[in-house]
Amino acid sequence: MKTILKIIIGIVLAFVLLGIGMVACTGLFVNEVDKEITKTTEEAKTDTSKPGLAEFEQVEAGMTLEEVNAVLGEPQDVTVSESDGFKMEMATYDARGDLGANILITFENGEMSSKTQTSVTE
Repeated sequence: MKTILKIIIGIVLAFVLLGIGMVACTGLFVNEVDKEITKTTEEAKTDTSKPGLAEFEQVEAGMTLEEVNAVLGEPQDVTVSESDGFKMEMATYDARGDLGANILITFENGEMSSKTQTSVTE
């Protein structure tokens, strides 16, 4: 009976120690992931290969897609819809800023009609 009790206590103790070790490792892993996210966010805010607020402000109503691309670079995506002689294009550009920063430019019949930005920095 004492031998069985010692085995049970040993197994319980092993599981407790294993659990403590897993929690410690998970904490270290989470800290490393947080550091990488912070590093990536800082890099995104200073990535000069992407347009920032200054470039966003240069885009004006009436510009063509080609003129906008000369300022902002190539878009990540362009969506086009046409109906009854009306053409609408929406161009999305990755931008400098927080992760996910972007610029959305809308064109009506080939001319820039509106622009929005999300989380874009200088």
